[in-house]
Amino acid sequence: MNGIYEQSFNRNLGNLTNSDQRQLKESSIAFAGTGGVGGTALINIARMGVGEVKIADPQTFAYSDINRQQGATVKSVDRKKVEVLTEQVRGINPAIKVTAYDNGLSEANVKEFLSGASIVIDGLDFFCMSIRKRLFDQARILGIHVLSSPIFGFGTSLAVFSPTGPTFEDCFGPIPDLLDINYTINYGRSFFPKLPKYIDIAAYFEAMKENRPIPSITTSTALSGAVTAAEAVFILLHKRNPVCFPLVRHFDLYEASIHIEDSRKKTPGLFKKLALKLLFNIRKPKNISGELLEQLL
Repeated sequence: MNGIYEQSFNRNLGNLTNSDQRQLKESSIAFAGTGGVGGTALINIARMGVGEVKIADPQTFAYSDINRQQGATVKSVDRKKVEVLTEQVRGINPAIKVTAYDNGLSEANVKEFLSGASIVIDGLDFFCMSIRKRLFDQARILGIHVLSSPIFGFGTSLAVFSPTGPTFEDCFGPIPDLLDINYTINYGRSFFPKLPKYIDIAAYFEAMKENRPIPSITTSTALSGAVTAAEAVFILLHKRNPVCFPLVRHFDLYEASIHIEDSRKKTPGLFKKLALKLLFNIRKPKNISGELLEQLL
């Protein structure tokens, strides 16, 4: 290490070795989505001194992103997310190589996007299931891990998908031709088998049913970005064996808890069922029947 790079990242040493830092400098990480989750992990990875990143996101910043997304300010509204974040990571490390896909991921470019990457961070929007499956399938072919860390309430769950572990369909089942709320909620519940007691679950159900963004907050994206970046570094440097899906690690700031959950155990206890039904009857989310709620539980 020398010059600006050495001065910028030498305080990593002690937690990392010189050899670790050199390896990070030579590593490439792909970020599928650069919103609250992907963008925060991206900035953390840049500050770790990783030498190359690939970023894919077709969206521009909106005012509604300001509460939680890296790069989202009043001045960046209507600018491409990958453009703003490219400027930010180059401001952190002028030598970093950035390849930006400002039209996002597609069937046509996912293979190229993952080519040469050591690991991939899944920061795709919740409902982007088809391209997510394509991403997972291609990562499996290339033998690289996929990290997903969606947020919920004041928490996040970290899932590590091994290239030698279950396939996407093994984990979540076939994607229906017409994506419905049953599939998307069951997908989400794989990351959060236990629902936080403190959230307004009806507000989440309403958002998912109407195919609009679900509630989210900055402390959760910060937590997600931290655990995702750390896990990516541990895998890249072979620091320890990762805890892989179907096991997920759940972190919750409100409940001050960290624990490992089995994603296959998605059925809450009788008391929680009754509590959720009571909440449903009070709020009556739009277009969600009691029968559907029973299926989701």
